[in-house]
Amino acid sequence: EDVEDVEDVEDVEETIYDEGDEAVLAVENALKDSSPNTKQKLTGWFIPQMENYHEGVIISDGRRFFSQPREEDQQPLDTPNDHPLRAVAAVMEAAPDRSVIRVYAYSLTDPYFIDLITHHCKTKRIHVILEPNQLSIKVTKQVSVAFDATKAGNSEPAKALLQSTNIMFRVANCYPHFPETSMHMKGLITNDWTILGSYNFSLAARYKNWEQMMCARSQQVDTLWFDALWGSLMDREIDLWSYDASLFRKQQKRQYSSSEGNSK
Repeated sequence: EDVEDVEDVEDVEETIYDEGDEAVLAVENALKDSSPNTKQKLTGWFIPQMENYHEGVIISDGRRFFSQPREEDQQPLDTPNDHPLRAVAAVMEAAPDRSVIRVYAYSLTDPYFIDLITHHCKTKRIHVILEPNQLSIKVTKQVSVAFDATKAGNSEPAKALLQSTNIMFRVANCYPHFPETSMHMKGLITNDWTILGSYNFSLAARYKNWEQMMCARSQQVDTLWFDALWGSLMDREIDLWSYDASLFRKQQKRQYSSSEGNSK
């Protein structure tokens, strides 16, 4: 029996809700139970509980971290200790000051992760390679506005931190390749640890999907591979608030005739 074609699930999801609004709501939920004193304390975090997000997480060579569909986190510490994002937080916390944290970001829409990079860019250098998807930039900017509205935890606004010289964003160049080409890698690499897997830095990955990440001691090939790609994208560095939209261009998908489609 023939199976009817259905729309891509990701396309359908985008028509159901605005991911930026959901991210801002997640920030508001995380602040609901925070006392005024906690909000005003200069912890360096926009979401107060993120200060302790890495605690109780054991990272070791070869350890796997899993997530699965569950109720939405109301507070960061609702996230289980064996969750991929908690492991990412532990790896970032363990990175020495002035070292480089390398990020492959196919998606960047989770306010918890945005708070992590905003916090750590004060003392470490963060290099982010983005999939050519302006949704990640839109949501990150919306979250930064929500952070600054909280007046919590930081003497500097989120926008200023995300525009600082310690954090840089470069857009992968998918245009010369196939229409379907993506910068599909997801993960984070420090000089000591590499953590890679299916997990996106998105709300959906945190509590809607089955996801996995594996932690391993960094090998020279991990940093060299990232740094080579990073170096090739020097002319594709962007300011999230001012950039050339043509950098996000991809080849148009080929339109197949019905006869071609039936011959596949």
